[in-house]
Amino acid sequence: MAQEQLKHALNRVAGTTNLDEQGAANVWAGTVGLELLGALNKKAGTWGLGLLKVLNLLAGTVNLDINGAAASLANAPTAKARLTSLSVSATY
Repeated sequence: MAQEQLKHALNRVAGTTNLDEQGAANVWAGTVGLELLGALNKKAGTWGLGLLKVLNLLAGTVNLDINGAAASLANAPTAKARLTSLSVSATY
């Protein structure tokens, strides 16, 4: 169940459908060929965070499990815009 919810959330924020978690994370992060954690850490502007920590960071939540953080990420109406600007501002 957690894997399906994560897949749905990442496809939603990436603007894709039916990619696996790794593929959707790479589209969202603007990367190619990174592993899931690598792409999510790149999107968050971090390095080396585990799945729970990076998902909570990206979702703007604290201490949620994978399902909770993925649901928050997928259901946040401004998540894509907010995190896109976060990513852009981090490069300057």
